[in-house]
Amino acid sequence: MAAAKDSCGKGEMATGNGRRLHLGIPEAVFVEDVDSFMKQPGNETADTVLKKLDEQHQKYKFMELKLAQKKRSPKGQIPEIKQTLEILKYMQKIKESINSMETRFLLADNLYSFLLMIKPYRNS
Repeated sequence: MAAAKDSCGKGEMATGNGRRLHLGIPEAVFVEDVDSFMKQPGNETADTVLKKLDEQHQKYKFMELKLAQKKRSPKGQIPEIKQTLEILKYMQKIKESINSMETRFLLADNLYSFLLMIKPYRNS
């Protein structure tokens, strides 16, 4: 199944059989006529068809889980971003009143670094 980028540029792709992929997710096929569906090539027995459909269902469930995780990820970073913003606001507020500042900051879990910030001398 070869895919080519669609001209609309909204994350949709056209496939060789006319179906569209949105963000890499293949379009689900609705089976209206079971008899004609079973006569298609590759649908010899009910077991093979059920196996294919079950595999496709599992793929959709996996994609749904991944999308839900992606959606939750930025929400979990909001407290950390707010804390960083507060620190930056504090530093901007005191930058004119001090010549140097010592701080320790978190690099990774249980790993801190020391920083000495010295106000640059400006010859005006």
